[in-house]
Order: sequence, then C-alpha cells, then structure tokens
Amino acid sequence: KFPAAVLAEFRGALPHASQRLSEQDLLTWAQEGITLAHASIRSWEAALEYFKATPRVLEHLDMSHVLNWASWGQRLSEHSPAISCAYFQASPEAVTLLPSHRIGDWAELGRSLYKGSWKSGAMACQFFQTSPRFLRYLSLREARQFVLLVDSLSERSYELASECLALGETVFAGIEKEDRGLFLDFASVLAQNNHMDI
Repeated sequence: KFPAAVLAEFRGALPHASQRLSEQDLLTWAQEGITLAHASIRSWEAALEYFKATPRVLEHLDMSHVLNWASWGQRLSEHSPAISCAYFQASPEAVTLLPSHRIGDWAELGRSLYKGSWKSGAMACQFFQTSPRFLRYLSLREARQFVLLVDSLSERSYELASECLALGETVFAGIEKEDRGLFLDFASVLAQNNHMDI
C-alpha cells in the first residue's frame, strides 16, 4: 500500500504519460515507479518524485531513455532514498541541458560524492539540487572536474565543499567559456595544496 501522496502524483502524471507512451510502455513506466516505491522503507518518497517529474521529463526523453533515467533513480535509491529524491526533483531541468544518452553520466557524478555518511549524502543531494544551474555553463567533462574538486574539498571540510557547490553558478557565469577548464585545473591544484585559498 502506498501513501496517498504517491498515488496522487501517479494520477497526476498518468494523463501526460498516456499521451506520449504506448500502452505497453505506459505499463512499464508505472511498474518502474512501483518497483522504486518498494525498494526500501523510505523509497516511496523517491517514487513520488519520479511520478511528479514524469510529465516534464517525457517532453525531452523517449522511452528507452526514460527507462535509463528510472534505472538510475533506482540505483541511487539503493544508496539513499534522499539522494534519489534530489535526482528526480532536478531531472526536469537537467534533461533540458544534457544529451539524453548522458543522463547516467550526470547521475554517476552525484553518486560519486556519496561515501556512506549523512554528510556525504547531503553533499550528493546538494549536487543534484545545484547542478541544473551550473550545467548551463559547464560541459559534462568540466562538471566532472568540478565534482572532483568538490570531492577533494569534502575530504578536508564538508562546509567548504558545500559552499563551493553553492557558488558554482555564480562563479562559472562570470568566467569566459574557453577559460573554465583552466580555472578548474587551477582550483584543483589549490585544493590539493591549500584548500583555504579556494
């Protein structure tokens, strides 16, 4: 039995999904949500966000990529339902910024920040919450550099790493496109040697 909020989001998404998916794909989409909801005690929250995100995500992904998107949410939920929630919440905007076949790369970047502790879980959630904003300015390769920088900082100070994520959009918006890679290289060197200079 699911909480009423999950059923409400499912019913809200169903008309949109019915317009874009075949009958078989519609059943598959619904089953993915059910599987997600049953994954763990709190995973129903991730299923709620999955159904909630569906209408906007379907505007940009075909069914094969929807299945990949859902699969990554399931994998993240196995680590932490909260991280999976943040992933699904960020997805409607993120899918407008990423090639469809690179959704998994984005998901893996967030997952890589999770080390099993509550602080690293919060860091992974913050990555998903903030990434649609800085992905407007960074390629996935540059985003990977940025995550490595944040990961390096988190080994010394989660507070500093969190601040780095929070400032990402503002900082990268002010750097010319051709200079962002060099900036990240330089920041990574600083992080390795003296993180207080970041």
